[in-house]
Amino acid sequence: TILVHRRVGHYISKLGAVLVLSMLLSMAAHAFPVEALSDRLGLITTVFLTVVAFQFLVADSLPKIPYWTTFDWCLAFVYLILVITMFETVVLYLAQQLDPDAEEIVPYQGKYWQYNVYCVL
Repeated sequence: TILVHRRVGHYISKLGAVLVLSMLLSMAAHAFPVEALSDRLGLITTVFLTVVAFQFLVADSLPKIPYWTTFDWCLAFVYLILVITMFETVVLYLAQQLDPDAEEIVPYQGKYWQYNVYCVL
């Protein structure tokens, strides 16, 4: 019997770090005011397209297997976070457009709501 071990440190540092940084960069959309919908969505869309390009680049170097690996689940999680962030951005913008004087609709530009979603997931 031959025992083969894969060094996962390389994959964690090279692949995982990019995904984590991409997810954290999507949170930077909350630095823009709620009224700046195009800026917020532009940043999130750029991060989304970056993750898609990263996925295609990595797909060539990883073995083709018929089941989901941990990396695939991490990618799916990052996609989910990005879609939730996009949805939240649009909902906050629409809520503010319905009643621009109501500060309780958009508390702290949604920063704490975003943090709660990350904690739940």
